Amino acid sequence: MMTANEDGSGDRRFTPWRRLIAAIMVALLAVTMLSACAALQQSMAQNPGQAAAICAGGGALGGAAIGALLDQGNAVRGALLGALTGALAGGASCFAIAKFSSSPLKDYQQTQQETGYIPAQGTVVRVDSFTVDPTIVGPGQKLTFSGEYYVMTPDQNADVPVVENMIVSFYDEKAQQWREFGRAQNPVTVKPGKRRLNPAEITAPREPPAPRIQVALQVSHDKVSDQRSREVVMAMQQASLPSGEGWTMLAESREEVSRAPGR
Repeated sequence: MMTANEDGSGDRRFTPWRRLIAAIMVALLAVTMLSACAALQQSMAQNPGQAAAICAGGGALGGAAIGALLDQGNAVRGALLGALTGALAGGASCFAIAKFSSSPLKDYQQTQQETGYIPAQGTVVRVDSFTVDPTIVGPGQKLTFSGEYYVMTPDQNADVPVVENMIVSFYDEKAQQWREFGRAQNPVTVKPGKRRLNPAEITAPREPPAPRIQVALQVSHDKVSDQRSREVVMAMQQASLPSGEGWTMLAESREEVSRAPGR
């Protein structure tokens, strides 16, 4: 006599329950992650030396959902283990960007003489220089960034609102392209002329998302913007936890094994 488990009907009967449990776990973890993010923002706000934390989002949620699917025997256990691993991966991937600012460097006439700007050009935004030091860092180490940019308008007395963005990206080897990881912003109203971005620090995460990281300074005014970037090599000294793609591949391989003859 064939049992429910032998013909697979038992798995089909309990699959909806596994999905329901996984959905509940994801919802609960979403609330937990939101609370954790709020606590992180409050903590950093109380520390004037830090203004933003750029982290890998959704680690716990993705881990919970995939964990529930991986552990066919116990969806709750799979979701919990997946969520724990995902949360650790997300938390370990945080870049801490210190509060940064800029200050005037050259006035309108000096900048006009240096750049050859003419009012017929309209509003011009240019990042002249951007440096990141060192360019090779290990987990948890700090790097310093600084730069110069100018904003010019036909009206030399204009008040120009700009946004200084510090953007962190990582290189996706499979897609062979840079993917933005996150950004920190500093809105400021400036007078036309040249400005200096005061040196500030970024603390590298314990578990970088990839060996190649790109840090960029972008300055924007309305639809006009410009940026410069520098590449940083991360010394991957610690074993990295699986990425979202890694978890998917693991799930697929497990499913193939379960379908193998004799199982």
